[in-house]
Amino acid sequence: TAFKTQNETNQGTRDMENHLSPLHNNIVVCLFMILYFKLGTEVACWTRLRLKRGISRPLLHILLSSGVVFWPYFDQSDWSWRLNALVPAVVGIRMIYKGGIVRDPGDADVANMSLSNSPGDLLFGPSFLPLVMYYLGIYQFCKVQVPVRDTKRNKSYIVMDPLLLQ
Repeated sequence: TAFKTQNETNQGTRDMENHLSPLHNNIVVCLFMILYFKLGTEVACWTRLRLKRGISRPLLHILLSSGVVFWPYFDQSDWSWRLNALVPAVVGIRMIYKGGIVRDPGDADVANMSLSNSPGDLLFGPSFLPLVMYYLGIYQFCKVQVPVRDTKRNKSYIVMDPLLLQ
């Protein structure tokens, strides 16, 4: 027939949603994360060169720390959900390499991420963000931390519950 029933249409949609294995799905999401981080770095570099203002570093921090928006797309049924920490790990290693080994003051990453255009600055403040993102990606992946205040006992607690994303 020329017209599909609603049930046939829903079945076709479900087949298209489940055509990737969990490993391949997580690899695709990781590739999108890499593309997002690279695009964020390029936008911060463009901002530094074109606008000549000191907003490239805060912009880069905002863009890189918002990488958690990709977390719900990782399939947790496979070990490869840990690929979410790959990009922050590579960014952190790159900062350590450029700040401690290469030490080129004319490098674009040094200009984008350090306050004084010194390569040694990459080893301190800017390298903290990728380390925190790596920790969050491995140990706090898809968990919610909610501060709770007990007014009767005058105490505060942090309650951790895993998100139900499946």
